[in-house]
Amino acid sequence: SADIRRDLFSNIQKLQLSYFDTHASGDLMSRLTNDVDNVNMMLAQGIVQLFSGIVMIAGMLIAMLTLSPLLTLVAIATTPLMFIASNLIVKATQGYFKETQKELGALNGFIEEMISGQKTVTLFSREKGIIEDFDSINRRYVRSSIKAQGYSGIMGPLNNVINNLTYLIIVATGGIFVIKGMGITVGIAFSFILYM
Repeated sequence: SADIRRDLFSNIQKLQLSYFDTHASGDLMSRLTNDVDNVNMMLAQGIVQLFSGIVMIAGMLIAMLTLSPLLTLVAIATTPLMFIASNLIVKATQGYFKETQKELGALNGFIEEMISGQKTVTLFSREKGIIEDFDSINRRYVRSSIKAQGYSGIMGPLNNVINNLTYLIIVATGGIFVIKGMGITVGIAFSFILYM
């Protein structure tokens, strides 16, 4: 993140003056701080979770295949449903998160400009108008943030519903296999559910 921040700052130094006329300084500050921190957090947590997730899935898949290849196929059949649902939610929330970052940049820009120009604001008695402008920008940021967090908050419960449906299917299928004597015991079915 230090390298990204240094490269961004270096590139800002090379921009034309016209760029600064059309872009708020708070937006640039937000990109140098918040956006870089978000990338850093994603890399720090995402890579570790990805690696541990892959290892865990591979281990569990091997154990499940060892216990019952047929139940493993039943379990894997529900996996695309989870990926499709997650993909739809991610696509829906991306726009809201972009909007939130844009509004945060506008809020930071407004704050930076008002603090640096506080003497002028006071000189012309514009405090009340500035507070109203701030409240308007702040409300837009809060609205976009609530939408982004709200829609992304659906992912966990939706995955839980799909997982519970998978458990139900596995328990029913395993129970039928146990009753019909198809090579699966109650212990195997129970172990399989634990690996799920």
